[in-house]
This record gives sequence, C-alpha cells and structure tokens, in this order.
Amino acid sequence: EFIVEKLSEKPFYITMDNELNELIINKVLEMKKNKSFTNIGIKTSTNYLLHKLRNERKIKLSILAKIVKKFPNSFKIEEVYDSIELIRHNEGHLIKLPKNNDEFADFYFLAGLFVGDGTHHSFVVGKKELAKRFTTICDRFNISTRINDKYKDGKNFQIDTTFTLLEILNSLFDYPKKQKSHNVHLSKMLLSSPSEYIAYFLRAYFDCDGT
Repeated sequence: EFIVEKLSEKPFYITMDNELNELIINKVLEMKKNKSFTNIGIKTSTNYLLHKLRNERKIKLSILAKIVKKFPNSFKIEEVYDSIELIRHNEGHLIKLPKNNDEFADFYFLAGLFVGDGTHHSFVVGKKELAKRFTTICDRFNISTRINDKYKDGKNFQIDTTFTLLEILNSLFDYPKKQKSHNVHLSKMLLSSPSEYIAYFLRAYFDCDGT
C-alpha cells in the first residue's frame, strides 16, 4: 500500500495485466454512466482513458489509485500492486517493480548501492565485483545500463541507469537527486521494512567505497 501511495504522488504511468485492466475499464464505464468520474478529482476524459486502457493497458498511477480508493470493496491493494507489469516516470524507460522476496531483497540491495555510491541516476563503481552485481540486478528489473565514458579515471567508473529508477528511489527511499552527501537519510519505508530487507540495504551500503 505504501509503495502505490508514494509512487502515485508523482507522474508515474503503469501497464497492468488483463484481469486488473478489465476491472478498471468496468469501473470507468460505471463512473461514466453515473457521471461521477470528475467527483474523484480525475481531469482526464473518460474516452481518452478508455482508449489507453483498451489499446495499451496503460494508466497514470495516480488515477488508478483514485479509482481503487473509490471502490474499496472491489480491490485489494496488494493484488493491484502485483498486477502492475511495468512502470515509467513521464516519458522515461519502462521498468519492473519487485514482487517476491528475492526481488525485494535485490531491490533493497540496489537502493543501498545508490545511497552508498550513487550520483543522480548513476552508480559510481569503486569495486569491480559490485559492478557485476549492480548490472545483474538492473537486468532483473528491465533497467537499462551503460558505462559512461566521460567518468572513467582509471580506478572508478560510472554506470548510468534511467530517470524512472531515480524517481522511484527518490520516492521510496528518499534518495536525494542532488547534493546526496548533505541530504541522505533513512526513509520511512526503509525504517518500516522487514529486517531482512533492511539488512540487504545496509550490506550494499557498507560494501560501497563512499566515493
């Protein structure tokens, strides 16, 4: 619930599985018939929304959250989250969200790496073994990576990722988008997470060089 709530505060767009998509279409049609669509603060036209749902299974996450909130007896937030297939920020790259324990462990490890040695949407590699772990995790979540040749100094190098990942880390882990060393702190999500996930985050953080 926290993840959907936090991410819906920013312009994230998601694609979802067929089952959730059909349920959302039915609810939009119901609100259109009852002329109650604008009552929940949605400014997008129903026709445009239905077009996106029927042709692309795509919806702005904030709109999805408002529909789910209006029909609490029709949705379980855990099932809604599990039905999200891909997510992107504005016109950014589509990536996957963690769903099972192994994926959440990797995602927390990834967040720890960014808090330890991240800069904006890039990871500064001080240890080669972390570079392999980093790119392996990114591949798992469909996060594109590339080595930035402008930041090679013989010892360290920089791996660029996507702005979608940056915005997700900022939303969930309060990862600073600038002046990280002055603004980093433990997020509400991290402090309320299961201890095993916190351990993965801290392990990654302390594995970094702090460059």
